[in-house]
Amino acid sequence: MLITNINRISVNARYLAVAYSGLKKEQLKGALKNMSSTGIILYGRDQHVVCSIYEKLLDITKSSSDSSSFRNLSSVALTDTTCLAADKDARCIYEIDLATSTLMRTLTLDGQPVSVSVNRQLVACADALNSLVYLFDRASLAMVGRSQAPIKSGVEQVLLSDDNLVFVRGGANESGGQVSLLDGSLEN
Repeated sequence: MLITNINRISVNARYLAVAYSGLKKEQLKGALKNMSSTGIILYGRDQHVVCSIYEKLLDITKSSSDSSSFRNLSSVALTDTTCLAADKDARCIYEIDLATSTLMRTLTLDGQPVSVSVNRQLVACADALNSLVYLFDRASLAMVGRSQAPIKSGVEQVLLSDDNLVFVRGGANESGGQVSLLDGSLEN
C-alpha cells in the first residue's frame, strides 16, 4: 500500500504509525478506497496493516464536540499502549488507545501543534503559531511547562529524550533552521 502526503512517522516495539493528510479522491483507489483523506495507518511488525485510524475504526465526532474528522495531522508519536496525534488545524492533540482504536482524550491548544513527542513521563509539543514548546504530564496531560519566550528560529519539530531533554528543530529562516537543546524546565 503506497501512502503519499506523509507528515510524520513514529515507531515502537510493535507498530509503525504513519500520519498523512490531504489525500485526493483520485488517490483513494484499491486498498485506499475506504480511507479518509487525513488519518493514521498502523503497520504491525509483520508489515501488515493493523488498522486505519479514523473512518472505520475511530470516529472522533463521538468524543469531540468541535471536530468531525482529523483536519491536518502534523505529527504522531507512539507509546506502548497509545498513539498521540497532533492536528495543526484542529489545534489539538488526540490520544488514541492502540488496543481498541478509540479516542481516549483530546488536548486542545491555543496554538498550532506541528510536532509531538513522548517518553515515559512527559509529552512535548511544538507550537508553530507561537513558536513555543509545551510539556505535559504523560498520565494526566496536564501542562507542566512552557518555554518562557518564543524560540527565535521558530519550531517545526520536537523530540523528547528518555531523560527529559527536549530537542527542537527550528523552521527554515535566514539561517536555514537550527536545532536547540532544552532541559526539562525548557531552558536552553
